[in-house]
Amino acid sequence: MRKFLSITALFLLGIFVASAQNDKQVSKIMGDLQQACQMTADQSAKVQPMVQNFAKIKAQNKQQYANLLTVLSQSQMDQYEAYLKQQHEEKKAAKSGNGGGAQQGGGE
Repeated sequence: MRKFLSITALFLLGIFVASAQNDKQVSKIMGDLQQACQMTADQSAKVQPMVQNFAKIKAQNKQQYANLLTVLSQSQMDQYEAYLKQQHEEKKAAKSGNGGGAQQGGGE
């Protein structure tokens, strides 16, 4: 029961922190876009909901990953992170070797 209450408290705290970080992130992204693209007020009004949605989804994904950490053991997390690293390296290798391989496969 104590573990459940701790997890619930952390979850609620995470939601409040994510909300505050979400607002900061939206402000930062909008400021960067405004400065780099010199958007008009109309453009800014159209882009802001998209940026807010992006920040919200990013915060939700971060919270889901944090919830995953409470369920899996440390060895399982180590295995998962090794798997992610391997996948990243394979994608990187495929991307760097993709130039010749894609052309050969497309010509057949």
